[in-house]
Amino acid sequence: MILNLAGFRIKILCSHGQDTIRLSLSHASLLSKGPEDFKLLVIYSDRFLFRDPLLHAIPAAIDLPRLAEGQSDWCSKVDYSDRRIRLQGIHPESPHHVVWEMQLDPSEGTGQLCLPHSSRNQDPLQYPVDALLIFYLLIFNTGIIVHASGAGFHGNCSIFAGESGTGKSTIARYCQVAGARILHEDRIVIRKTGEQFTAYRMPLFPGNLPVFMPLETIYFIEQSDSIYEIPLPPQVAFEKLACHTVQHPFHPELVERQISNIISIAQSVPCYRLGFPPDPEVGRYLSRPPDPGTGFAWKPIALCPAQKGIKPEIPDYRTVHDAIHKPGH
Repeated sequence: MILNLAGFRIKILCSHGQDTIRLSLSHASLLSKGPEDFKLLVIYSDRFLFRDPLLHAIPAAIDLPRLAEGQSDWCSKVDYSDRRIRLQGIHPESPHHVVWEMQLDPSEGTGQLCLPHSSRNQDPLQYPVDALLIFYLLIFNTGIIVHASGAGFHGNCSIFAGESGTGKSTIARYCQVAGARILHEDRIVIRKTGEQFTAYRMPLFPGNLPVFMPLETIYFIEQSDSIYEIPLPPQVAFEKLACHTVQHPFHPELVERQISNIISIAQSVPCYRLGFPPDPEVGRYLSRPPDPGTGFAWKPIALCPAQKGIKPEIPDYRTVHDAIHKPGH
């Protein structure tokens, strides 16, 4: 069987002579067809894959809000050597906290997932296996997971990144009222596909179908009395995007890969500060068709009529242009 996990088509195989894989509702809705990107062999055995213990812990707080809120003290462990990623953990929602081990070889497009015989009737890819699989495949495929909501107008997607409480879900709902298609309200996967970047829905909840759209704009949202958008140079966009990216690579090579992925996105996708009040008008404002002739990377600064005489600090275009084209950048 093949599962579509945030754009990755994962072919799930069961080791010789063992039972068919059983899927939860969350993953059954992600069944897909077509050529696979990655093969994962599921092995049911009471013997572990790794002889040596894994020492690098991944705190659950960076993965899912429900765990970050203190509903579980679970964490997984990880190691990296010989271009292979080794992971070990438990299923926090399993009644017996089933221990699993997984080894990934992104360069070969293969992996192994080992679970005890007692868990044959459970979904082997239940959280956090699915989220960690997506995370580490993204590191090797020019992609990241962003703490953001996303909405699409005119066939393209804009994502809205910000701290908790700044209005990510609110602005997504305003866009939906204005006719947008909602990608997600909390986690967005960004991945390079061909020559462009695409935004994917992170499969977090039961019944979530695979949805993706070309990524047009990244907004870093802030609350204000009126609507405005300010273009950001790639240097500033990188800093802001890195703050909202899910991160737990511990190895220097993995850290370098993830930083490179964030830089590539910040240099390729137009990024803006977006101020907006708690008013559905922002959804109608964002639904407008792009102005012709403004180019891919820059749009005019837009202010609502209510913001008479108030001008936000806007970086000088020539200063931004020179910074972008500075040798070595």
